[in-house]
Formats: sequence, C-alpha cells, structure tokens
Amino acid sequence: MQKIINIISCISFAAFLTGAGGLTWAFFNQETIKNKIISEVTKSLPIPDLPNVTGPATPKLLRFTE
Repeated sequence: MQKIINIISCISFAAFLTGAGGLTWAFFNQETIKNKIISEVTKSLPIPDLPNVTGPATPKLLRFTE
C-alpha cells in the first residue's frame, strides 16, 4: 500500500513541476506570445480597399426656384 501512495505522490509532484515550469515559461515569454497572437489575428482580418473617389467634402446645397 505504501508503494502505491509513493507512486501517486511522485506522479502528483511531476504534474506540479510540469505546470509550474509551463507557467514560468509563459510568464517570461508573454510578450512573444502576445505578438504572435496579434500578428495571426491581423493576418486573418480582411482589410478593405480604399475608395478612389470620396466625393465632395460638403454636400451641395439645393436651390429651389419659384
């Protein structure tokens, strides 16, 4: 029974070390991770083309004749 508990304890400790190591790596590389995510998102967004003609800056006034 003691051997089973020791094996479970070792597995638990290994899982803890893996999680702590992953979080430590992510903490020190968070800027790189952010830049990768931002670049992938901006690549996937459609960028509309700019129009050739935008029209007059102000609308033309209507002239009513009587």
